[in-house]
Amino acid sequence: MVHFFIPEETARERSREDRVPYVEWARGEPACVTLTEGNICDYDVVRDFVLRFCAQHAVKTVAIDRWNAAHLTTMLTGEGVNMVAFGQGFASMSSPTKMLEGLVAQRRLRHGGHNRCLNWQASCLEVRRDDADNIKPTKRNSSSTSRIDGMVALIMALGVASADPRPEVTEPLLMVL
Repeated sequence: MVHFFIPEETARERSREDRVPYVEWARGEPACVTLTEGNICDYDVVRDFVLRFCAQHAVKTVAIDRWNAAHLTTMLTGEGVNMVAFGQGFASMSSPTKMLEGLVAQRRLRHGGHNRCLNWQASCLEVRRDDADNIKPTKRNSSSTSRIDGMVALIMALGVASADPRPEVTEPLLMVL
């Protein structure tokens, strides 16, 4: 499961700029976006969502991008959530990105197609390759209106799940922000 949070005021502005219906996605069924009040993301809303999700599912680990995540990481760790910082470079992202490519190529990725925001982000994604044949996700074009955060979250989830020596996955294993 990938879920998105965006400040309501920013959502309206970004809907025009990005030409995607963030507000509609927040009102849709199932809702894949939560709008928070104001013009900055309310991390208390994010924290509460993650805690509810963890209580409803047997979540072992939450992967989080280290960039600008200290406050949320501290809050969730204080609530007993196992947080793992996940790097965004080739070293961390290559193996799970290749894993995702394999799942897609083998038609083993079941996503239901219901998360329209994630579907759009998948269309914005391509991979970048370094000289050692490592890969990582990048935006298809450098446009500021392209977003791939949800796909990066999926790759991070695969990275954390594949590191677990006892994968007992029958439903969502982890929540990634």
